[in-house]
Amino acid sequence: MIAPLRRRHRWLAPVCFLGAAAGLVLGVIARPSAFIAEGTGGASVPAAPAGVDAAAHPISEVDGLRAALVQDPGDVNRSLWIVADIRLEASDVLAYLSAELAAESLPSNARLIGPVAPRGATRLSVPDGDWTALTVFSLGQQRVLGSVRLGDLRAEVR
Repeated sequence: MIAPLRRRHRWLAPVCFLGAAAGLVLGVIARPSAFIAEGTGGASVPAAPAGVDAAAHPISEVDGLRAALVQDPGDVNRSLWIVADIRLEASDVLAYLSAELAAESLPSNARLIGPVAPRGATRLSVPDGDWTALTVFSLGQQRVLGSVRLGDLRAEVR
């Protein structure tokens, strides 16, 4: 009873493997752009809207990092845009809001609002509260990268 199954599988397994390999090769030939990255991939980096990009203020301690606090039109929510003009060298960069500026470590009342993209734009929602400072913290390096007052980041965007 096992011998007929073994004979069938002896030929079936290699035929299936060759069929899958041929399908992959035909797929690459039909659409090479789907498998081969063209250029540096800069076109896939998310960008901030033009008004936000122009209004963003630099975060002094972090090279190439800018931020803008924007009131969404027709909405009560505020958005915080963080734009990385160059690739951030720090790993696992997070954005926190707090009531005071951070010097060496995160303030005890700091609230995590989200991760910061290593390159391009990140839009974060600002929760209700008495927040006065934005702190950028590297989880990988366990250190504060920079801190800036939210009042300095207010931008009028239409």
